[in-house]
Amino acid sequence: MPNIRIPQSIARRVVLKAYLKTDHISAATGKTIAIVLSKNGVGFGNPHLGATNALEIGSGWYYVDLDATDTGTTGPLIVRGTEANTDDVEVVFDVAAFVDQSGDAYARLGSTPPTVTQIADQVWDEARVGHAGAGSYGATGEWAGSIDTGAIADAVWTKGSRTLTATAAQTQAAMTGSILNITAGTGFLATISGLSIPATWTAILFTVKHALSDADSASIVQIRKSNPGVAADGLLYLAQAPATDAAWGSLTIDQAGGTVAIALKAAATARLEERSWSVYDLKVLRSDGEPTVLTSSTATIALTPTNAIV
Repeated sequence: MPNIRIPQSIARRVVLKAYLKTDHISAATGKTIAIVLSKNGVGFGNPHLGATNALEIGSGWYYVDLDATDTGTTGPLIVRGTEANTDDVEVVFDVAAFVDQSGDAYARLGSTPPTVTQIADQVWDEARVGHAGAGSYGATGEWAGSIDTGAIADAVWTKGSRTLTATAAQTQAAMTGSILNITAGTGFLATISGLSIPATWTAILFTVKHALSDADSASIVQIRKSNPGVAADGLLYLAQAPATDAAWGSLTIDQAGGTVAIALKAAATARLEERSWSVYDLKVLRSDGEPTVLTSSTATIALTPTNAIV
């Protein structure tokens, strides 16, 4: 389940999109959606101010305001909305302790993001007292009396290319929260790396759903790859119905390299409806009967003005 990082004990407005249970795609309007919270794995209960219903915005959108007490416990915070005729709505936050940065170089520059020049000035104006360890440039400055800043800059910018130590999955998570962005009517290809794929895998499934409680047959997208491959591999479900052409979707697995490449043809994505939020996972089935989830996060589906694909 995806986690959105927020600071501890900060009031926050949470927006929710509700869909009718009848088809899982129609916007649920005019509903009284009851809100409960779970903090750091503890059972669900009412928000700090008591029994609370989400307020309607329109077109199936609702919001609820959390106060500082609601967000006062570090760890996962689940905001859950329920209504008899509506799919359950859930948003997960990762509440982190607030770090006071007052007095550090960034905070002294004010709330406006600093310029490159400001950052450089703060770095070079920093006192050398705490930066004079053996072998450091601070120590060189103390003993030699000066630092050749031009030589340092030249050495940095003339350094050859380097390999990032973070995996692609870690880099993607740091930049975008591991969100997969699918554009309807265009081919989709994404490679997720840094995965621990067991050598005993018998099948891997990529699944996108509107709600975690949906059956696999109600998947927005589900693709299967077996080991060894079988005729039934490929796109299993599309737009909450059995796929008409398995070749429209595929998974390419590199077990040793820890990567999974996900591919959808434009003919498949053209049948998808716009969604600002959905969930996905990569699940591995193993010969020992113990399935595991390799990774999971959120996905979006965007439309384009042009519908033609051929």
